[in-house]
Amino acid sequence: EVVLANDRLENFLFARELSVRSRRIIRQNIALSLGTILFMAGVSLATSRLPLSVGVAVHEGSTVLVVLNSLRLLRVRP
Repeated sequence: EVVLANDRLENFLFARELSVRSRRIIRQNIALSLGTILFMAGVSLATSRLPLSVGVAVHEGSTVLVVLNSLRLLRVRP
């Protein structure tokens, strides 16, 4: 469902495009964050020598990547 605040129907196409891009980027972000967590869990279980500080740094790095990936939505112009 889409609600337009004015009578310009061309905004519908922009809203649709933004919705499709948002959904794609959300899926990418979920895959990136879960992939990072699963990778770090696998490394930790396989080696048992992963320092907590390294795990935290990698997790925070993936969080920064998720935010930067989401910022791509700001480049979409009507």
